Amino acid sequence: MVLPLSKDAGAQCARTVKSLHLERGIVDVQLFSDDNRLFREVRLHPGDAIVLVHGSHAIKVIEDFQALSVKQGPFLGDEVDKVLVEPS
Repeated sequence: MVLPLSKDAGAQCARTVKSLHLERGIVDVQLFSDDNRLFREVRLHPGDAIVLVHGSHAIKVIEDFQALSVKQGPFLGDEVDKVLVEPS
């Protein structure tokens, strides 16, 4: 993993890491392989956390939820940082 040293250094992130800590509710986190196939689905309950390091993911809401989500920046906007995954 390559992390930027500073904004002005011109360094780029080679991989983005995201963490999610569920405070209330229930969600299923769907993990996809590089070829967009559903690899695994993990159910999170209050107090659970997950660190997403590789591949695409989707969050399916089972019960209204509140969570703390932390993502490594910079966030360049939906057009650059979001990918629509259509499970095969």
